[in-house]
Amino acid sequence: MAIAATGIYMAAMMSACQTGNETALNPQTPATISDRNAKTADILLIKDGGKDLAYATVGRPVLWKEIDQSLNSFWEFTYTAQNVTATKYNQTTKQQMDVDLYTLDANGLCTQSSTDKVFNYEYNVNGQLTKCYNKFEPNERQEFAYENDPAAQTKSLSKVTFYDKFNIKKRETTYSYTAGGIIPDLNPMNPECLPTNGRKYLPIFGKFNTNLAKLVTDNTFLSSGTKLMTAFLYEYALDADGRANTVTLKKTDGTIISVTQRKYSSPVGGI
Repeated sequence: MAIAATGIYMAAMMSACQTGNETALNPQTPATISDRNAKTADILLIKDGGKDLAYATVGRPVLWKEIDQSLNSFWEFTYTAQNVTATKYNQTTKQQMDVDLYTLDANGLCTQSSTDKVFNYEYNVNGQLTKCYNKFEPNERQEFAYENDPAAQTKSLSKVTFYDKFNIKKRETTYSYTAGGIIPDLNPMNPECLPTNGRKYLPIFGKFNTNLAKLVTDNTFLSSGTKLMTAFLYEYALDADGRANTVTLKKTDGTIISVTQRKYSSPVGGI
């Protein structure tokens, strides 16, 4: 599972924007990124497997581009106090391919996403996502449950349950963080199950976890009543600062499914 990169601060971004859509922040030049991996409070995730991330600095860095070299495309993000717009372009021709819109509340949390469908979002008193549902088919939804972390000071995502438009449970995914000892997640990202075109790196859906997930179990419920279960193990190699720079995904029998390299850096110059 994964959540938005540390160093992107929506509150700081919003404070730099005026009210009204006509004042959209549209950075034309990304912040210069160094490969020094300097030990600062604003370490940025700049590479996650086949994805390259670029940032613009407005008070603090905000995500500007998400580039997928394998698909020859990139997403570019523009901001106002009320929304975030994600526009997809062909990397070669720069032709526009898609546009997604994310509506924000006063706390910078997404309350509605308009992608291939329109989804609304609900949060608990701690600002953690508890439910998202299809605006026009409300039974089509995802429900999010949280459990206390080992220190019992915060709560992390423990289960996501998926329902179709007929209110039938189709899938359930659970997360465990403690196998072999906990590892703090210093650059959390959003879970990829969100109906948001895979917006892993945009920090507008609240905080999902404190530690890195070690075991993810996925249950699929078939119309026949059969339940299919698959489980995946995550192993991490950490850099000197304690951030995961290699993520190995395995089956429970030890078979390696994928190995993802991550790279971090920090913006050059003042923030």
